[in-house]
Amino acid sequence: MTELIFFFISAVLNRARGSKLFKTTTRTGIARIAFAIGMALMAAAFAEHAKLVFCVSFAGFFFWSLPAWGKYAGMAVGTDSSDEKETVWIDKILDRFKLPFQLEGAIGLSLRMLYAAPVLFVISFVEGGAYWTGLLTPLMGALYYVTGLIWGKEGWKYGEYVSGGLLGLLTFWSL
Repeated sequence: MTELIFFFISAVLNRARGSKLFKTTTRTGIARIAFAIGMALMAAAFAEHAKLVFCVSFAGFFFWSLPAWGKYAGMAVGTDSSDEKETVWIDKILDRFKLPFQLEGAIGLSLRMLYAAPVLFVISFVEGGAYWTGLLTPLMGALYYVTGLIWGKEGWKYGEYVSGGLLGLLTFWSL
């Protein structure tokens, strides 16, 4: 039951982050802070070392949300094939291969989602939870690809929901 709570709350939090609090603000920073606070509160509520887990989760999830990934998400759902640059090391990897743009977006986004791994590793270290959770973070990017195949451009918002839900599960299992 607790896993479902984590899944659904983090799914909504991630969609709120991506939609600028469901279009109630024009500032991405506010949405990122709200997301990080929500995730940190949820993790701390179930943690033995609540204060430390809150601090680690807030900082980790906030910094996870900072570098851009919109181009990759758009490509993964099939709506954007632009040549704009986002994350230098990922772009360098992707530039070496000639891939269909939707697959390129999914791979780029999967690599970008690795930025969530450190916070999960630290939570698992502090709490004694599963250490392998951080290794599954690339699946969050792959989920955008799947939602894009199913819903087309609408797949972006559904990708935010399901990848956020997965991040919630991974966080719970890290505790």
